[in-house]
Amino acid sequence: MGADGSNPQRLTSNGPSSDSTFPAVSLRGGFIAFTQQDRTGPLNIWRMDIDGSNLKRLTEGKADQKPAISPDGQWVVLNRIEGGKWFLMKVPSGGGPASQLTDYTSWMPSVSPDGKWIACFYIPSQDQPPSLAMVPFAGGQPAKVFPLPPTVTDGIAPIVWTPDGRGISYINNVNGVGNIWEQPVTGGPPKPVTHFTSDKIFWFDWSQDGRLALSRGTEPTDAVLIKNFR
Repeated sequence: MGADGSNPQRLTSNGPSSDSTFPAVSLRGGFIAFTQQDRTGPLNIWRMDIDGSNLKRLTEGKADQKPAISPDGQWVVLNRIEGGKWFLMKVPSGGGPASQLTDYTSWMPSVSPDGKWIACFYIPSQDQPPSLAMVPFAGGQPAKVFPLPPTVTDGIAPIVWTPDGRGISYINNVNGVGNIWEQPVTGGPPKPVTHFTSDKIFWFDWSQDGRLALSRGTEPTDAVLIKNFR
């Protein structure tokens, strides 16, 4: 769709048992990478042209998701779940063998604007809370690790580099209210970017000119009483 929401066009066609999620748009290559799931089968990363044509499967794992595209459009970084462990992989955007980037618990990758770093959630050991890590694009151990407030939404919540590459942003929920916070890559405490006083933030991203797009609202919960159930 257009930036103002006009002219929406459907790009994928899924049946009742499949989903297309986590779209990532290449800044140069004119393609979209996304997670495709058949609910009776594996999750894999696929790509398509910007108009939805020329579908191509990029990965062959059992649980591959959350693609992030390098600025030059040559690589797609993803997280893979295998043997109960989450780690990062990358695959050529045109197709080819995937290579492993991390051997520790890491997920939700985001590639820096200069293509040198991957930001991700990171757990060094089972008895430690999630942190924010900067991993070299070639893989290996984190070059920098930043503590996260305990109120940060992790799981499948996004991590996004700021357009100038000076910060890494994420969703922080304090007293049930979601706001975007930014961690400076030079270090120091994170700081709030938005200052909402109500509602949750479900997803967000930065445009290249520095504008922030996000979805926010309430998440109602209902209690249902079932009587005489057998």
